[in-house]
Amino acid sequence: MNKLTVRNIIILSALLGVVLAFVSLIPVVVKLAVFILMTCACLPVIILLRKYGFDTMTSVKESLITGALSGFISYMAFSLVFLPLVFVISYFFPIGYLGGFVLILHNITVGLLVMFTIFISSVSVIFNAFSSLLYYYVISSFTGEKNDGI
Repeated sequence: MNKLTVRNIIILSALLGVVLAFVSLIPVVVKLAVFILMTCACLPVIILLRKYGFDTMTSVKESLITGALSGFISYMAFSLVFLPLVFVISYFFPIGYLGGFVLILHNITVGLLVMFTIFISSVSVIFNAFSSLLYYYVISSFTGEKNDGI
């Protein structure tokens, strides 16, 4: 995996995180958007990279790295956009569909918020790496590629 591919993964993942942050402001879509962010945010990134000729997954190791990097970057971009937006919007409009999240957001310290965000992003890394691995095995079974070890 070269530097250009890693840069493209980072850019596409950050864009996906920002888009999902804005989509999560819609009350009906918030749970679905966060579910997609946490479990399979790597799949649109991988599909776009394969479509435009970047061969990101030639081995199991590269597929895990791609999924993990995509999951981490997309969740961090999501948090950097979503948390301040909810904080500011909650002063002007009642956001009841998020439950106690707004109350927690108003009373939390910056250190705890950073620790919470890093913890949740590590969960996103695990699930996205697994989704990327599943995608790699499904695609390699259809194309007939030989699976090499980690």
